[in-house]
Amino acid sequence: MEKSMGGNAGSDGLSSWGRIFRAAILMLTLVSLVVSFSAHAQQGDRYHAIIIATKDGAQAPAGGYKLRYAGVYDVEKSNRDGTQARGTMAFSGGNITGSVSTVSSDGETASFNLAGTCSPSPAGYSLTLVNFSPPEHYTLNLSPDGEFLMGTHGETENGHTNQANFIAVRGNDQKFFTDSDMTGTWRFRSFELWDIESNTEREAEIYYGTVQLGSGQGSIQITNIEDDLSTDYEAGPLSYTLRQGGEADFYFAGDPNPVFTGQLSSEGNYMIFSSDESGFQQISMAMKQNPAKTFSAANLNGTYRWQLFRVKNFSSNTPEAQNGYGTITFDGAGNWNAFVLSVYVSNGQTYSGQSSGTYTVSPNGEITLVTAAGGLGSNDIMNGYISKDDATIVFTQAVLVQTTTKTGSLRVFIEPEGARSAGAQWRRVGTSTWYNSGYAEGGVPAGLHNIEFKSVTGWV
Repeated sequence: MEKSMGGNAGSDGLSSWGRIFRAAILMLTLVSLVVSFSAHAQQGDRYHAIIIATKDGAQAPAGGYKLRYAGVYDVEKSNRDGTQARGTMAFSGGNITGSVSTVSSDGETASFNLAGTCSPSPAGYSLTLVNFSPPEHYTLNLSPDGEFLMGTHGETENGHTNQANFIAVRGNDQKFFTDSDMTGTWRFRSFELWDIESNTEREAEIYYGTVQLGSGQGSIQITNIEDDLSTDYEAGPLSYTLRQGGEADFYFAGDPNPVFTGQLSSEGNYMIFSSDESGFQQISMAMKQNPAKTFSAANLNGTYRWQLFRVKNFSSNTPEAQNGYGTITFDGAGNWNAFVLSVYVSNGQTYSGQSSGTYTVSPNGEITLVTAAGGLGSNDIMNGYISKDDATIVFTQAVLVQTTTKTGSLRVFIEPEGARSAGAQWRRVGTSTWYNSGYAEGGVPAGLHNIEFKSVTGWV
C-alpha cells in the first residue's frame, strides 16, 4: 500500500498508487500459484469420520476421568495395526496419572500406567505422556461443565505413524449410581474401524441412533452407514446391567455376552462406549436427551473446539487416516465457519485449512452442516446431535467425493508497517472475511485469485 498523496493521474489513467496496486494484485496472484496444497480429495474417494465439538471449559481438567481410546498405526503400510483401550486418568496441579488396559488388533492385551503433565495451550490444553519413549503429545479440549474431555494425537515416532483419539467422562467412584441415571432417551454416534490388519475384510463404518432405557430394559434404533456408504436400519430390544461406578453392560436378546459397555459421566449427561473385541477400534458416545427442550439454530452460537478422527478409502489398497483439531464458529443465524488448526495424516504430513457453510437445527436437537466452501466438496455434509445444554455436539461424516478438489493456503504480507498499524487488511475478491498481514487463509481452491485491500484512512 502507498500513502495517499493526491496529484494527477499518469498517462495511462492511473495514479502512481494505482499502478502499484495493480502490480500488487499480479504479485499476489503469482503467490497463489506456489502455495503448498494441503488437502486433495479425488472423485470417488470415500470418507468416514467422527467429529466432536465442545465449547471451551472455564476450568482446567481436574479430578478423575474414565476414558475410551482408539489408535491406529502405520495405516498406509502393510503391517498396519490398531489398539483400543479403556482406563482412568486423574489431573492434579498440572500433573496426570492413570492406568489403561489395551487390546490390539491381533488380540494381544496389555496394561500399563500413565504419567505426564498438562498445561494450557492455544488449542485448549496440551498433555504430554512421559512414560512413553518418545513422549506422546495430545491436544485436549474440555466441556464447560467439565463432564466431557477429549484428546487427539498424531505423530511420527521412530519412523512409524501413530494416530489416536480418546474420549473421557468425569468419574465419581463415591457416587451410588441408580437406574434413574440411565432412564431416558439417549442419542449416540459411533465411528468404527474393522479388521485393520486384513487386506480383504478391512472396513470403516458409522452408526447412529437412539436408545430408550429404563428398569434394566430398553430398545434401540440404529442406522448403519457401511464402508461402501450403503445404509442399513435396525431396531430391537436390549437389556442392561448397571454396576457401581456408572459402568453398564448392554445385551441383545439371546446373547449372554455384552455387545458393548457404557460408562456414565458423574452427572449422567454423557455416556461413552467400548467393546472387548480385538477386531475393531471405536470412538462412540451418547448424550441424554431433554424431551422438554426445543432446540433452534439461534441457540447455537459462538466458537466450539472440535476434534476429528477420519479415514479415507479405508478398505482399499491405499487407506489413509486423519486426525486433528480446530475451531468452528456458529453465528446463531444458520452460518458456520471452521478452521483446521492441525490435522495429521497417516503419510506423516500435516495440513491446516478453512471451510464454511450453513447449518440447520431441528427442534429435537439434530444438526446438519452443509459445506459451501472448502472441505470435501459440495456434498460434504455432516449430521449430528446437540447436547441438552448446547455445549457439545457429536457429528459423523460419510462422504463420497463427487469432484476432484485441491486446496491450499494463501498468505499475504502488507507493507509498509504504517499501513498495517492503520488497520490495513486483505481478502480474496468475492469473500467476506478480512485478514491481517501474514495470515494464511486455508481451504483456498487451486487456481488464480485476485486480492483486495480494506479501505484505511490515509492509505490507498
